[in-house]
Amino acid sequence: MSINVNFAMLLPKKIHITAIIFIAIFTVYNMSLVFAKPAFAEGTTFTLNSSNKIADNENNDKKKPVKPLPPAVIVLGDSLTSGHGIEDNKNNYHNYAEYLEIILRKFGYPIDVLNSSVAGSTSAHAYARLLKLLKEKRKYILAIVAVGYNDSLAKIPARNTSIYLEKIMEKLDNNEIPVVLMGIKAPAKSPRGYTQEFNAIYPRLSSQFNSPFYPFLLEGIFMRSIYTLGDMAHPNKKGLQLMVQNTAPIIMYALFEALNGRRPVKYPKKKKKQ
Repeated sequence: MSINVNFAMLLPKKIHITAIIFIAIFTVYNMSLVFAKPAFAEGTTFTLNSSNKIADNENNDKKKPVKPLPPAVIVLGDSLTSGHGIEDNKNNYHNYAEYLEIILRKFGYPIDVLNSSVAGSTSAHAYARLLKLLKEKRKYILAIVAVGYNDSLAKIPARNTSIYLEKIMEKLDNNEIPVVLMGIKAPAKSPRGYTQEFNAIYPRLSSQFNSPFYPFLLEGIFMRSIYTLGDMAHPNKKGLQLMVQNTAPIIMYALFEALNGRRPVKYPKKKKKQ
């Protein structure tokens, strides 16, 4: 004898209706997950066409060529080129690199001039900064080395200054970056022996590496109140502009040679007259 039990009949009527509604909703929800198309976020809204737009954007990004940065000139200096003490009414600071870039672009050189001049920097500090710069993925077409002033003020032994300047020149040479070396002179009150030893560093290194050389960075500026700050040494805004004008010809020579695949040298050979 078999007994057929209808369990639904054993449940109260209200619970029986609720269970049927719950099962129906659950079944519809599962079917929607199976047959629904995948949706992708577009902003804060989920749409069905977003996936195609995302794929198109990714393809467009891949097609866009990465614009290479223009070649750059490094100015490795100290307070004489950093714009120390120069500030206009709009709190804008001016430096040697900024003015040099303006002049170079006026003469048709699409060059970025990077300011790596720091007030108080010694030749040792400059060497450390150079090592960091060379790790960056940037094409450096030329370097302007204008350090040593603070070494002389601090009476750092001339031999030490010479060692670090030589390291700077050697590092740039190994990385095939031509150099324009700016000469610095020891303060007037320095001992005679120190003055002679210090002043001889720059022409010697210029000859050693056969690099273009500007004998004295402060030529026409030093001790002239119209071009200097109160200490009669650091250039003011006019002095900085004059410094750029004075040094621009040798820099443009070196830049022209470098951009044409030639190494600029200290004494370029003169062409013989036909």
